[in-house]
Amino acid sequence: MAFTRPEKLCEGVRILVYGESGSGKTPFALTFPSQALIDADSSATFYKNNNQNILVMSTSVSAKAIMEDLSELEADSELFSQVNTIVIDSISRVYENLQHAALKVVENRAIKNQRMVEAEGLSPKEWGIIKLVYDRLIGKLFEYSKMGKNIVIVAEGKDEKEPVKQPDGTVTFVTVGTTYNSSKGAEYDFDVVLQFSKNKDGSSIARVIKDRTMTFTPNNVIEMATYEHWKDSILQANTGRVRSREEIEKLDSVIDKDANEFKAGGGKLEEIVTSIKEVARQKMKEGVPKDKLVAIVGASLDYSSLQEAENVLNKLKSLKG
Repeated sequence: MAFTRPEKLCEGVRILVYGESGSGKTPFALTFPSQALIDADSSATFYKNNNQNILVMSTSVSAKAIMEDLSELEADSELFSQVNTIVIDSISRVYENLQHAALKVVENRAIKNQRMVEAEGLSPKEWGIIKLVYDRLIGKLFEYSKMGKNIVIVAEGKDEKEPVKQPDGTVTFVTVGTTYNSSKGAEYDFDVVLQFSKNKDGSSIARVIKDRTMTFTPNNVIEMATYEHWKDSILQANTGRVRSREEIEKLDSVIDKDANEFKAGGGKLEEIVTSIKEVARQKMKEGVPKDKLVAIVGASLDYSSLQEAENVLNKLKSLKG
């Protein structure tokens, strides 16, 4: 990638909607014309019949299957060119499925090692893998938005809780609102974020959380929101030069590049850690107290950068017995 002079490019608008059950999220998503619908939790079962906006649809639930479906759609250039919007309803089902898959791996490992399954949970490593797979899916969708496809993601709502310290020192979690059931921080990736709920009469209302298109301002409330409310802004964004697939850097390519950097740095880091161990053993032989060595080296030998490891090694070398 390199710097280029700015020009008007065709961009898709990325929209995240979330909220309580029956609040109108799916009907809103289905108002977008010429769409490829991924009906992950069968939310559209009773809405899709005779809906002229749906060109093609998939009922895949797993992130891998959805990415394969999207690749097949893209391979059909004639059909892909007709698609203006890609809808996933709901991303919560996909995200939960990733958690269930990871938990199954953890449980199988516990059984193999004769540990109690009930005591096992997802470790930071498993959560990291879940986030990576999720980010690959979202990254693929956002590649399409750079090609001018609008992206509409539907998420289930859940209680947003905050810790509150009680007078006796205990901490309880208090519900302070509603948020989306998906990967934390997802809202930063979208142009428009809407929270759906039901009016007293049961009708659908959408509160604007964020709107980069500047069609509405935050906290505006829209009754029976549809594509038409953003139509002018979306059509404006969709005008301009359409980038080719070759011009758009794929997330997988970015990850591979960064992974190579980690690998290169990681090899050097391993060499320094080995040197730290050797110098520490030598200093112990010279009479340097163990607790003094641990204070410098650390208990886990887990360093976040080459510079940190090099500083530790230099301190060790300067120690006197």
